[in-house]
Amino acid sequence: MKYKVVVFGVKDTSENIVEFIHKNICPVELVITISKEVLNKNQVSGFKGLSVLTDRYGIPVFEADSYFLTDEKTKRFMEENEFEIAVSMGWQRLIPKYVLDKFAYGIYGFHGNCGYLPFGRGRSPLNWSIIQGDTRFNLNLFRYDENADSPNVFATEMFSITCHDDIRTAQYKNMICSKNLIRKLLKKYKEKKTVYIPGVGVDTKKFNSGLIDIGEKRASLGVMDNEIMLLSVGELSRRKNHEIVIRALKELNYPTVKYFIAGQGELQEYLSGLIKNYGLEDKIFLLGYRTDISELCQAADLFIFPSKQEGMPVALMEAIACKTPVYCSNIRGNVELVHNKDFLFDPTNKEKLVSGLRNIIGENKSEELKRKRSKEILENYNRLLCFDLNHVNTQMNSLYCNQGGVQ
Repeated sequence: MKYKVVVFGVKDTSENIVEFIHKNICPVELVITISKEVLNKNQVSGFKGLSVLTDRYGIPVFEADSYFLTDEKTKRFMEENEFEIAVSMGWQRLIPKYVLDKFAYGIYGFHGNCGYLPFGRGRSPLNWSIIQGDTRFNLNLFRYDENADSPNVFATEMFSITCHDDIRTAQYKNMICSKNLIRKLLKKYKEKKTVYIPGVGVDTKKFNSGLIDIGEKRASLGVMDNEIMLLSVGELSRRKNHEIVIRALKELNYPTVKYFIAGQGELQEYLSGLIKNYGLEDKIFLLGYRTDISELCQAADLFIFPSKQEGMPVALMEAIACKTPVYCSNIRGNVELVHNKDFLFDPTNKEKLVSGLRNIIGENKSEELKRKRSKEILENYNRLLCFDLNHVNTQMNSLYCNQGGVQ
């Protein structure tokens, strides 16, 4: 049997969401929950049996024999049926890959905090926001993967937390935002013409021409043959987070490493002062605005991208297009391009950055860095090809010239 719209849940909030979808958006064709026997083996706060939905609306309710959905009964049910899209409300466990793979349009759940995913992962985020005195709360509707609170965010809604709010009033606001996000999701689903077009596109041929003299380019920057060239590209702002790399390099104190930052912005004077105070004027250089980013990337031994927040990380894409090894922050956008966790770091943790750079640079010489990272370079480049400008243009032409869209 094929179930189109499914809800995973175990609480009264799950019942509330089922009723909202069923009455206001589209029929809910299946509810997946757990049996009372499973409840006794797990700590489930606010549990409510959902079999009442069958009597009330005729919605089938499947009760799994395991909260982790690993029991044989659930495996058989998943194998024997087909599913399109699901919303998870109040489901406090990870959903295994074999279940995720059965849903053609994905399973979506909620997580929120005062910032944005992947920051603030963990249980009871609304409670903690109130305890910590946060003045706002961002509720994210994200598509599940195998990890906790995935950063694959579909949409976000924000509400304010005032001095008059307690957990009851905050939960009321949270439920309103949840319903707004579900309405957006299922509207997209019902259109059935949603096309995924990966970003604005980057001209991979332009950034991988291989026509420059790398030795000459490095020499023009004052980089000797035995030195390692690190590069960052981006405006000099708090969001781009160049400061953490400067502080990390001060701690590492590698005599053969030179770091170049291409970009201009409001922190120019501050970063220049920091470099001077650290005595690193001969190791760290602010290049200002540049028109030769492709050449700089090709000349660099390692591209560092420490941003705290990005939309589509174009500078990172350009570095990957140049087949330069990259080391970047583990934020939304970056993690779509770089999957190897050894080349991702927490942009708020200087110690982890220091450790990561030490592992990557080590005792390597310039020519060894790219050779030792050839596998990661190729994987990143192949992943980038779906963002290639020609590929994106082809999809756009198909979308606008063929009203049926891309299925």
